[in-house]
Amino acid sequence: MPPLCHDDERSALLQFKESRISNDFYASKFDCRPTMASWKPEEGNVDCCSWDGVHCNKNTGHVIKLDLSHSCLFGSINSSSSLSKLSVLTKATSNTTSQKLKYIGLRSCNLTKFPNFLQNQHHLLVLDLSNNRIQEKVPKWLLDPNMQNLNALNISHNLLTGFDQYPVVLPGNKGDLLTFDLSSNNLQGPFPVPPPGTIHYLASNNNLTGEIPSWICNLNILESLVLSHNNLSGLLPQCLGNFSDELSVLDLQGNNFFGTVPNTFIKESRLGVIDLSHNLFQGRIPRSLINCSKLEFLGLGNNQISDTFPSWLGTLPNLNVLILRSNIFYGIIKEPRTDCGFSKLRIIDLSNNRFTGTLPSKSFLCWNAMKIVNTRLIPQGKQFATFDNTSFDGNSGLCGRPLSKGCESNKAPANEDHTEGSEESLFSGASDWKIILIGYAGGLVAGLVLGFNFSTGIIGWILEKLGTQQKATRRRRRRRN
Repeated sequence: MPPLCHDDERSALLQFKESRISNDFYASKFDCRPTMASWKPEEGNVDCCSWDGVHCNKNTGHVIKLDLSHSCLFGSINSSSSLSKLSVLTKATSNTTSQKLKYIGLRSCNLTKFPNFLQNQHHLLVLDLSNNRIQEKVPKWLLDPNMQNLNALNISHNLLTGFDQYPVVLPGNKGDLLTFDLSSNNLQGPFPVPPPGTIHYLASNNNLTGEIPSWICNLNILESLVLSHNNLSGLLPQCLGNFSDELSVLDLQGNNFFGTVPNTFIKESRLGVIDLSHNLFQGRIPRSLINCSKLEFLGLGNNQISDTFPSWLGTLPNLNVLILRSNIFYGIIKEPRTDCGFSKLRIIDLSNNRFTGTLPSKSFLCWNAMKIVNTRLIPQGKQFATFDNTSFDGNSGLCGRPLSKGCESNKAPANEDHTEGSEESLFSGASDWKIILIGYAGGLVAGLVLGFNFSTGIIGWILEKLGTQQKATRRRRRRRN
């Protein structure tokens, strides 16, 4: 039989209940729940450990966690209250003064400033202030060495403009700052230096500047490095492909990096996502990418990469998405020599390059979904034949059926059979294929989706990627003007 809650802690909770301020405006706009409605000792429910949102230690009966999320409440816990054992506070208040909190979650609380009481929270393990409206610099006390126990800090989706001190060295050297998320703010200057034990470093959608410093090579257990949509520049460190055996997400899209992509990706790499699109990279695709057997997404679009079609990537067993658009890829895309490469490919974007010739029909049998644009010759098949000229507007380089514009010098290679029979075999059993044609400034997007057999979550992630890439392009154009 677990112990009942302590009388003084029950009284402190009831005191908080009486002093709380509900906000009818927020209650009408959001899905609020009356968490404290069950706090009724007058009806015989005297065990506060059984109240909604209250969690007690099973052995001592002390209140250790208070979860009032989605309650739309305002108020404070009295500094002289008896909740001294409280270590977890989730969206209860922005004015509590207990100094032994370990977990504070004030996400989506409409905060406009950093709560002052946080300055005394030296035992914090997790702090979540994301999705508020905090419009100031990150204060010095948040970077104080006294915060060295901090394991997770999330200040993303605010209006933060910078830091009170530079250089910015993040806390957590004692226990390791496992997760640091400052994405989607207005932060400027160089990005902060995390402790060596960092696992997730997320700083996308800011205005951070400078190069990726050499200390990145010391983060040898890093799993996620997301620096997309900033103003970072310079050459990539040579260690980028091998500094961490655990790295699974490398997202640097939407910056101004230049030079060649380091050819240092190691065997047994765990990288599942590499997105280097919307930069200024040149040269060839690094051949060491063949070591990334777990790779699912490779984004190299909107760079200055000059290479032939990377058919050698077809041996990667998990590659779902290959984005090569808007580069200087050239030459003929040849028929695969083996039975079938790119066995799990779902989306491929080759638009705005310098490929010539026809698309190899044998590849169509292997690729379950495609986005192919401006590759000179339009794929042939019954579905494509149903579209008139207007469906291909904005793609002056396209020619051949179903367009009225013929291909004067580019004839199909002799080994390709474009008879009615081959068209039938190419699309046979494809009654569940869906053709999506979307005209936009960059040209035609033709996507062939076989059912809905995408990996869990991959389609939403891809759509977000494709959308944010276009937004980033528009943002950078406005910046340069």
